[in-house]
Amino acid sequence: MPTNYEWSIETVDEYHDIIDSDFSYSLNDITCKPDELNKNYRLVLVRDVIDKYDSLQDRTWGYVDLENMTLPVYTKDAFERLSDKIPKKYHEELKRWITAYNKRL
Repeated sequence: MPTNYEWSIETVDEYHDIIDSDFSYSLNDITCKPDELNKNYRLVLVRDVIDKYDSLQDRTWGYVDLENMTLPVYTKDAFERLSDKIPKKYHEELKRWITAYNKRL
């Protein structure tokens, strides 16, 4: 089954409930800058598995650690269980996005 990855900025409230999600296939199109990420704006890589009928079969998440600005090695499912390994290209994309932003400062 096809697997899709998409970045998302999640806006969350004081209870950590998601109020809004802004999805993009590239970090360059994300509406948030690295220094704007905080407890109210989270960056996550969403992994979707789609069947031949274009129905969502599985969804897992890899949240960026805001202290060191890195992705985890594995995504997690809705029950916080480790799921699938995040491809290296997304770790590299995150590093490039942060480096490019820092060069502009």
